Amino acid sequence: TITTPIISPSTTVYNDTVLTCSANATDVDETVSPTYAWSVNGYTLTGTSLDLSTLATSSGDVVTCTASVVDSNGGQDTSSNSVSILNRAPSIDSITVSPNSPLTSDTVTCAVSTSDLDGDTVSVTTEWQVNGATLGSQGSLQLDASIVSPQDTLDCVVTATDSQGDTVT
Repeated sequence: TITTPIISPSTTVYNDTVLTCSANATDVDETVSPTYAWSVNGYTLTGTSLDLSTLATSSGDVVTCTASVVDSNGGQDTSSNSVSILNRAPSIDSITVSPNSPLTSDTVTCAVSTSDLDGDTVSVTTEWQVNGATLGSQGSLQLDASIVSPQDTLDCVVTATDSQGDTVT
């Protein structure tokens, strides 16, 4: 007989995680050892560990480890366990507003750099705010004395959304 395989880690699995699979096999009249087969997206690989970064996987994919044992008399048993690949939210790596100290008549620009550890496409939205009031939603904004005053606080609020729908602001 063979126990249900334990996949580690089992809760924080991403497309670059290295998984390990273990199970216990017993037989009444001899010592037996399990073999392991992994399946994901039509791939089948063998071994106790699987490096997901070597495969084309994405969030939502299911990875299954099947443990099998066969004794010298032909008796056999198999058991499987699965984990799902999770998505990580994108990151906003930098936000640069220029010019650094704008005048009330300047055009200001908000440059954003993003990344996503899962390799997902990231879309960016910007919102210009002065003292909490929204002035615009483009990457640049033409200032004038009717919308800003000297000493106002001008913010570029950035939201990054990956192709899986996770966001960060």
